[in-house]
Amino acid sequence: MIKVIECSGKDVPFGSYLEHDITSKNDVLLLKKGTVVDSRVKGLLNNYNGIIKVSVEISDKVKDAIELGKTVESDNSLVLDDTIKERTLKGVEYMYSIADSKDTAIVARDTSTILLNTVKRSSAINISLKDLKVSDDYTFKHCVDVATMAILVGQSLGLRQSDISDAATAGILHDLGKTKIPDEILNKPGRLTDEEFNIIKQHPVYGYGLIEKSRDVSENVKRGILMHHEKVDGTGYPLRITSEKIGLIGKLLAVVDVYDALVTKRPYRDDMIEPATAIEMMLSMGNQFDAEFLRSFLQCVILYPIGSSLMLSNKKVYTVVAQNIGYPLRPVVSDVITGEKLNLLTDSNCLSLTIVAGV
Repeated sequence: MIKVIECSGKDVPFGSYLEHDITSKNDVLLLKKGTVVDSRVKGLLNNYNGIIKVSVEISDKVKDAIELGKTVESDNSLVLDDTIKERTLKGVEYMYSIADSKDTAIVARDTSTILLNTVKRSSAINISLKDLKVSDDYTFKHCVDVATMAILVGQSLGLRQSDISDAATAGILHDLGKTKIPDEILNKPGRLTDEEFNIIKQHPVYGYGLIEKSRDVSENVKRGILMHHEKVDGTGYPLRITSEKIGLIGKLLAVVDVYDALVTKRPYRDDMIEPATAIEMMLSMGNQFDAEFLRSFLQCVILYPIGSSLMLSNKKVYTVVAQNIGYPLRPVVSDVITGEKLNLLTDSNCLSLTIVAGV
């Protein structure tokens, strides 16, 4: 499915295609029609004055899997209190400090149980992507985010409780293999060389090796750690296997891990990728994810909480009043001045409107 939108240069989504040539004030051709917006092109467009028309391709598999969801007027999002954050982070810190120990899997299982019990007590079914982050540092703390999202997406999928528990434990453990990567590569501020990236791509193998003989976690957990970077189209790593060979936990972690990696500060990237941009990027990568798992992720994430204020591309400010389940980029909003209500998903006069920023 191809969707054409109009937006300013700084809001052009990654992975979209230019619908017209981009020229300078002196009519010098800067970018040709059809150019794919990557990080280089995005940098060129950030200071472009004027409206740009782009097309965004959404995988047919993703489009077919995402049914038009109902509109709800409650977020019901999970909030981790400071005590839970501290307990889980300490657990993961300790786990990483004893990565070679036989106790590592036990600590991971106990830490994931804390998160599981927290979710059960809260009865929350959604993730507020702006409130979830327990840390902005891309270290072991990333594992807590991934495990928490895995629990809620697993619930959305209707997985068995044992599978949800396995997903949480695998989320806590999934990057354990990075303890075997030299710090000068793991924390390198510049672009990795091909050789360095090939070393990084071995971390699922190292992680699997660290807990392979443990009897304290299931084979599903072990396979999830090994396969969390595999893609259903066979372009992932380290095994480059396709959908039918990737386990359930691997498919689930692939979705939530990519999201969290996109929005978290990294040593080589100073600027933060906004959650909305990350979602757009994932939709453009749709053929790499299992459609059912991506659909469930979209169904339980909240990008713009009810009550938050947004500026749309028509330069007007709106308040979010409801969510369209499965479409976190297109909530229902109300004009703060006139009270006019717009459903950005279903109202035909809203198709060209995009969310510019939160205000």
